[in-house]
Amino acid sequence: MTLAMLLAAADVLVLKDKVEASGRFVTLLEVVREDKLGFEARESIKGIYLGRAPETGERTITSEEITRELRRRGLEGWRVEGEKVVVTPSGAEPRMGEWNREALAFEIKCLLVTTRRMKAADFAVRIAYLEPESLPEGFQVAGVRPRDESDLQRAEYSIVLENTEKKRRTAVAIARVLPIREVAFATRDLLPQRTVAREDFEIRRVEIEREERFVGEVDSLVGARVLVKIRKGAALTRIDLKLKPAVKRGETVRARHPYVEADARVVEEGAVGEVIWLEWVGTGARFRGRVISSREVHVVEEERR
Repeated sequence: MTLAMLLAAADVLVLKDKVEASGRFVTLLEVVREDKLGFEARESIKGIYLGRAPETGERTITSEEITRELRRRGLEGWRVEGEKVVVTPSGAEPRMGEWNREALAFEIKCLLVTTRRMKAADFAVRIAYLEPESLPEGFQVAGVRPRDESDLQRAEYSIVLENTEKKRRTAVAIARVLPIREVAFATRDLLPQRTVAREDFEIRRVEIEREERFVGEVDSLVGARVLVKIRKGAALTRIDLKLKPAVKRGETVRARHPYVEADARVVEEGAVGEVIWLEWVGTGARFRGRVISSREVHVVEEERR
């Protein structure tokens, strides 16, 4: 077999026809043919979960669902072979040894959806710290209780564990909540000084850590100027581009703040997402605001110039 054929085979995930879930959650690794994967391929997908396993009946997971999950995690180049896989309930009670950080993150995400009315499609949860690091065998998660959710970048939770004898233990987890937003990715190599056209990028929904760094607004991107070389497949960031301005000097926009809302005059032009100088129409006092659209800014700090 040639090297090219070996590389091509490493990018293929071959779905099984039917599989019995090993625990309360379905992993990508258990629904694909492991004998078709090399070591590096197994390592790269072993932490990917595909949601809950069925408690009764069957659950069908399609190749489209798996492809979307891979793209969401930035794992490009994988080809899923097979239309679907049927998952049946686990034949035995799941052991806590099978739980890992991603499974606990899923439980915390469910809690945030139900208690904070957050939309599941708009955020992801990652476990930053877990004590004990290895959860005890024979215990299942009986509940998740918030300890400190004042900062969702470092939220603390108590994980209540219970075994078949109703004995309970508690684990502590620190989680990070990451927004899932629309981000533009280059569909070809973009050279400096190029004017961006619509076919130069595609929009994907992905997890991001610094929301203000990335660009996903089509109107701001079309007509923007490339400042540095951007390789095909790279996310477009504000430092790579001179974005097309959404507001121009002298225009009037609506400025919003938790405690005030009024008209403001634009002092310097800016694209969506950029922080610019403005002045209140009524008083002339200057302040900084983040451009939300061609008609709206959000006050980020009150400051005279």
